[in-house]
Amino acid sequence: MPRRAHLLLRALSLGLVAWSLVAASASAAPQSSPVVTGLQYPAMFTVAADGRIFYSEAYTGRIGVFTPASGVDATYFQVPDLCELPDQGLFGLALHPDFAQNSILYAYATRGRRTAPVTTRCSRYVQAGPGH
Repeated sequence: MPRRAHLLLRALSLGLVAWSLVAASASAAPQSSPVVTGLQYPAMFTVAADGRIFYSEAYTGRIGVFTPASGVDATYFQVPDLCELPDQGLFGLALHPDFAQNSILYAYATRGRRTAPVTTRCSRYVQAGPGH
């Protein structure tokens, strides 16, 4: 192979490698888009095996559930008597390992009002009925 053709082939090969590296790094860049909007102080989320996303709103006590397959966002449970003082509220969520069978969800929250004793605890909630 003549020297010129060899150099041209090498330059072309290097160009293709460089182009593929640039294309790979551009396509590997993470992309983001909102999943659920309009939340009030979202604090925690967890994903069920069926793909539903459970999330907490720190100062409202709302535990929401978003179903990506249908785009439906609904209230799953409302934690009662939530303390709304700064650094208090609903800050933790976890699904029981057998959530699909038993519908047990754990929530870590500070409860009580300014006039009552304030307590922080992990509570267990069980949702009954269809669509749990």
